[in-house]
Amino acid sequence: MDNLLKINIHDVTQQFLRELGQKLTGTTEVEIRIPEKKKKEMFSDSQFWQIIPR
Repeated sequence: MDNLLKINIHDVTQQFLRELGQKLTGTTEVEIRIPEKKKKEMFSDSQFWQIIPR
């Protein structure tokens, strides 16, 4: 079973990683994902349809 840890990037310290490593087995893999920044929408749907001529 997989476990998911969501933590603030500023909380990832050497001590945190050391303690995490002590809790895991030697063959455990850890994956770190860095999400892409969401592009800000220029218009909401309603704003978009307000400027489209009908």
